[in-house]
Amino acid sequence: MILYRKIVAVIGSRRYKNQYMVNDILNKKLGDIDRNEILLLSGGCEGPDMWGKMWSINHNIPFIEVIPGGTTGKYYFERNGIVSELADSIIAFIPRGQMQSGTWNTILYFRTKDIENYDVYDENGNRWDRDWKSRNWTIVEHPGFFGGMRNELHMKWDEMYRPLHWRLAYVWGESIISRQMALGLY
Repeated sequence: MILYRKIVAVIGSRRYKNQYMVNDILNKKLGDIDRNEILLLSGGCEGPDMWGKMWSINHNIPFIEVIPGGTTGKYYFERNGIVSELADSIIAFIPRGQMQSGTWNTILYFRTKDIENYDVYDENGNRWDRDWKSRNWTIVEHPGFFGGMRNELHMKWDEMYRPLHWRLAYVWGESIISRQMALGLY
């Protein structure tokens, strides 16, 4: 008798559009695992989260959705924290180059457990990851409203940090969050 199931979070960006690839990767990574040894988990968003749920139903694997308790960014961050706390591993689907998302926020929470057991896949099924230890760019936090100064500010930051070595970002704790999420928090 198995007393513990491995909890695998299947999460992803809403911008990820390749449902076939999600199914293919889940078949390769989880298709041979005994259904009594695994439980799938997600945040219930459109795209990879929902496709993971459909995959688990089609394979008769138990599934749990952690739904945000509200519609503001605060609730989404809480949900991301819960998913990361429950998960033993993460299979994530994020378009290559997308550096800000709730999926990255969940992985960041997960990494605080000192567990590196996660895989991120692009829309071609290739694994990729962020450069967590040594970002090759500088964050310009809380960019705010530029008015008519946008071009001048960009030139200033290009001079200070070199072109393509800085990013505008909203930072919440250790996480880089989207503008929409930042506006929901403030």
